[in-house]
Amino acid sequence: MTQERKTYRIVWRNRYLTCQCESIAEMAEDLRAAAAKLEAMARDGIVLESTDGMDDDYADLVTTDREVAEAFNLMPDHWHCECCGTEQPGDHLDGCSLADLDE
Repeated sequence: MTQERKTYRIVWRNRYLTCQCESIAEMAEDLRAAAAKLEAMARDGIVLESTDGMDDDYADLVTTDREVAEAFNLMPDHWHCECCGTEQPGDHLDGCSLADLDE
C-alpha cells in the first residue's frame, strides 16, 4: 500500500510587502528580502502550485518535504494546532509551528 505524501503550503502575498516602508530605499530593501526568501524556497524545492489566484495576489507555494516545510513555516493542508487550537490555516497564530500540530 502506497501512502500519499502530505502537502504543506503557504499563501504568499505581495500586496503588503512595502506597506510599512517610509522611503524608496526601505521599499527596495524589503523587496530584495522577499525575493531572497522566494529564491531560497525555490532552491529547497518549494514550488508554485498553480497560477490560479495570482490576479488577486494569492500564490499557493507548496512542498511535500516536512523538513523544508518546517524551515519556511508551511503548514499541512489538514491539521489541528495544539498550540492555538485552530483548524484553519488563516487563523493560525504567529509563533506556532509544525511541532505544535496534531496531523
